[in-house]
Amino acid sequence: MAAATASTWGWAPRGWWLLIPMAFSVLLYALSCTRSPWAAWWLGWTFGTASQLVGHRWMYTAMTTKAGMDSLGATLQFCVLALYLGLSTGLAALVWKALHRKHGQDGNPGGLALSAVSFAVLITLAEWARSVAFGGFSSLSVGYAFTDTWMRGYMPIGGVWCASFAVLLTTALACQIPWMASRRQQALALIIAIGVVAGGAGLTEINWVQASGLPLSYRLLQPNVAQDLKFDPNHITQQLEALTRHLESERADIILTPETAVPLFFTQLPAGMTERWQARSATGNSHLFVGMPMLDEAGRAHNAMLHLSPDTQALAAYHKVRLMPFGEYTPKGLEWTTRDLALPLKDLVPGSLDQASFQGPAHQGIGVLMCQEELMGEDARRAAAQAGVILNPSNLAWFDESAAIAQRLQIVRVRALEIGRPILRSANTGVTAHIDHTGEVKAAAPERRLTALSGMVQPMQGRTPYAALGDLPFLAVALGWLFVQASVTIRFRFASEHP
Repeated sequence: MAAATASTWGWAPRGWWLLIPMAFSVLLYALSCTRSPWAAWWLGWTFGTASQLVGHRWMYTAMTTKAGMDSLGATLQFCVLALYLGLSTGLAALVWKALHRKHGQDGNPGGLALSAVSFAVLITLAEWARSVAFGGFSSLSVGYAFTDTWMRGYMPIGGVWCASFAVLLTTALACQIPWMASRRQQALALIIAIGVVAGGAGLTEINWVQASGLPLSYRLLQPNVAQDLKFDPNHITQQLEALTRHLESERADIILTPETAVPLFFTQLPAGMTERWQARSATGNSHLFVGMPMLDEAGRAHNAMLHLSPDTQALAAYHKVRLMPFGEYTPKGLEWTTRDLALPLKDLVPGSLDQASFQGPAHQGIGVLMCQEELMGEDARRAAAQAGVILNPSNLAWFDESAAIAQRLQIVRVRALEIGRPILRSANTGVTAHIDHTGEVKAAAPERRLTALSGMVQPMQGRTPYAALGDLPFLAVALGWLFVQASVTIRFRFASEHP
């Protein structure tokens, strides 16, 4: 548990990434000392739960300080969530021990090197599995912590999962070297580990995408509205006026507000407000993107991004596809968990997957990646399919002054690397930033301040391997490896028991 706890300092904001391979080395050694798959499962579950409890403790803070939950209820629900998220690591440990029960050259077909590969495959698969449940919890995946290292070179190839696998494979091989039977095996393992690191360094030199057209000017608004005031009826009129003045103050090709910058449904806007925005768009030749909740024709509520174009009076909207569980919707059967929480938009409906990109300045496609959607590479692929620039409106005021702010910026940087597109991020209280297609933060506004970030962004075209193929290659290779390893292990044990 100590290793799991310390590993959480490897991600932003501390960024002590070396702690992560050290922690997983401890886990691998401990698993090799267990006597049964079920003992390994318990050990892996404990490790995973501890890392989730410490690494996601900002969720507990948001429950009590922002959502109005009592301490006992928040503690219970947060612990249950951490136990659930830790299950994936426990299952990975169980399968690893079942495949490599005799952890040594005398009883393990293929020896320690293959067990190292299986360890990396299974832990990475556990991360992927955790990311697809309940709308996605991909934060604290290993690859995110290595955004500023050579391992970033693997992200345009196979996404964050490829980077996680590369780190875990290098870690596992290095951990196994002292116990390998011969110097030849040790040398081969060391060469492979060094090759993985060198391969990542070489991949960083490849330009997967190219510039598309001329740079566009942008203004990213940061209203800095406290979460407890955002939906306060006594404060809404003041917010709308301040936001409109912000929209009208300076022109830019792209003007972006955060998610739910307007705390009213579109149909509740004061008379003339939309016309003011349209006039601003027309006179400044600006494309305005305004976050607000909207109702569709069937009366279902969506978290949306409204697009006002100087080229037409028609309004376009994007409806957020991936909603935050227990914040914007509640999974069926768990409604009791949010019944008494102060969540103003907790019954939303996801948008459709086939929404087209916006037509932006200079006929550039503009994709949208709204808040929770930034956690999934597949959502970024969808946003980038017909777009040269990605907009990332967000509202993380729920998690102010916590590690979540830096962690989510780190995640968005990985999304930019994966798809080879610049991302313009507008967050209510921060971090508002311009991230280029290589994942570098080109400019950022100070947190918790009313401001706007202005600059120029270069649209990009072309596709990275990950943008073209997504998670499927990693999943196919990982599952294929496990199938082959399981087949070999079964045959080996059968032959041992029936000579």
